[in-house]
Amino acid sequence: MSLKDSLQGTLAKAWHQDVANSSLERWLSLCEKNQWGRCPDNLDLLVSLFGASWYFTRFVFFRGRKIAGLFDEPRTLDFTSASLIDDFMKLSPGADQETQFESLKIAKNEIMLTILLAQLSESHRQEEIECALTKLAEATLFCAIQILTDNDVEIIDNIAILAMGRMAGNEMNFGSDLDLIFLYPGGSQELAYKISSFVRKLMRIIGLLSPAGLLYEVDMRLRPHGNSGLLVTRVQSFVDYHQGEREIWERQMMTRCRAVFDGVNIAISALAQIESSIYQKYDEKHLRSEIIDMRQLVVDELGSKQGKYDLKRGAGGDYGYRLPDALFTAVRWL
Repeated sequence: MSLKDSLQGTLAKAWHQDVANSSLERWLSLCEKNQWGRCPDNLDLLVSLFGASWYFTRFVFFRGRKIAGLFDEPRTLDFTSASLIDDFMKLSPGADQETQFESLKIAKNEIMLTILLAQLSESHRQEEIECALTKLAEATLFCAIQILTDNDVEIIDNIAILAMGRMAGNEMNFGSDLDLIFLYPGGSQELAYKISSFVRKLMRIIGLLSPAGLLYEVDMRLRPHGNSGLLVTRVQSFVDYHQGEREIWERQMMTRCRAVFDGVNIAISALAQIESSIYQKYDEKHLRSEIIDMRQLVVDELGSKQGKYDLKRGAGGDYGYRLPDALFTAVRWL
């Protein structure tokens, strides 16, 4: 019996059978051409991956035989953000920024692949998967900043980053982008320009696609005034914005917000100043009505199109799943 024949049962269970089948044929041909033998030993898990993710299928072919160990070794997710940062920063010391970022992409994607394999093999609970993905995002963001600043203390001491949404809640999934808000304490126009230029460069490099893949996509629409707002927000402007009259959904949004880069407590101070505004008292009936109405507006304007289903914005989708959490948050406000 050929290797492919022995994998028919796994192929039949693959999420996308045609993709898994064609990718397996390519992989077995590559193994034969390079005389790799059975690579990896756990071909069933490789087939499951081929049927689950085009991104990591591409990454596996990019890495070739070097990736085999991830499929055959026991999977553990007991790392911390600090341990990942320590490992990542040792990858290519002294190299130019481009080389450092390529090394970071490979290392980040190998860790994310390990997490995905843990999910496919059902060796870890979903909460552990989401927490591991969040730790990975935090470590990657920190290392990207360190590489770009090159120990520029003026930038490091004058920038703070707030995570929003899934990243703030330790609930990231494999397709999550980074919902971020960048703060700086204020100062001269020269400093503001320097910080803004740094953030633009950071966003560009983090989202840059190369043969090694990418790091993350960044979404900054949750900053004050959304896409029309400044790229980097002065702390006092941020505080004034959230202490002012805001819609219920904006209060609700800020309940999932935490500092992920804050060397001199810029973000911690800002969040402390707006906490009473975020969790102010509301009439319970009005609060529940506003949350439900906003959810329905999302469904009506951004939800499923006719004949299709939107897992995130459609009826019963991800936002719908979050509604009980939102109502629980409402109770906390009362």
